[in-house]
Amino acid sequence: GTQTNAVVISTMLQSCEGVLAADTGHVNVHEAGAIEYTGHKVLTLPAYEGKMKAADLKAYLVDFYKDPSHEHMVIPGMVYLSYPTEYGTLYTKKELTDISQVCREYQLPLYVDGARLGYALASPECDVTLQDLVKDLRKELKKGRKLWFTSMPAATGEINKPKRTNTAE
Repeated sequence: GTQTNAVVISTMLQSCEGVLAADTGHVNVHEAGAIEYTGHKVLTLPAYEGKMKAADLKAYLVDFYKDPSHEHMVIPGMVYLSYPTEYGTLYTKKELTDISQVCREYQLPLYVDGARLGYALASPECDVTLQDLVKDLRKELKKGRKLWFTSMPAATGEINKPKRTNTAE
């Protein structure tokens, strides 16, 4: 899991970029500095029962790009979610959709760590299906983007980072 996250995150980020995660997210708390070892910073947002909120993500990005010296700061390059979270909580389909919309607005890849994905999908409390998680992957693959598989073999994947021309301002 740690090796997968380190490889995927370091591959998707440019040298001046960091990964946004909940402050309780796996890459921030349980990766023993593996992400930082690759030269990237974990940028944290508050967690609520282990989950990041789309409104906090949006506020962080708005504030970041409003800062006149943002070129001299670690640039948010992607968003990481633990699913389920470190607390065992599950994002709802609406929460994932809202976070995904913010990511699209700012052209940030959304990386859902699938190490425990099977537990989430098997939970009676889960309103997300595997098809929900990968529905947009088909569109991206048709555009020629590469597919990254998470550490749960052949369960789901992530898209290689698209080239960004600019960020939303």
